[in-house]
Amino acid sequence: MHDVANELLHVADLHAFYDESHVLHGIDFNVGEGELVTLLGRNGSGRTSVLKSIIGLISKRSGSVVVNGCEAISLPPHKIAPLGIGYCPEE
Repeated sequence: MHDVANELLHVADLHAFYDESHVLHGIDFNVGEGELVTLLGRNGSGRTSVLKSIIGLISKRSGSVVVNGCEAISLPPHKIAPLGIGYCPEE
């Protein structure tokens, strides 16, 4: 059952582009309070692109990214971080 009240992240129909390359095709998932969600896949499968799209590091994107109840798809990264989500790459 989908509990919107305890939902921290809701991603729906997320599409992302690097220039003219369509790299994400309609990603959907939710993360609720107390949940741990892991993205798995081999190199080139889009894990990093999903994360970068959520936090706005890929600017050409569409769909819906709701962070703590706030629609963030049109926000720049510096406006998304205060909503409670960040990205810490390995490098």
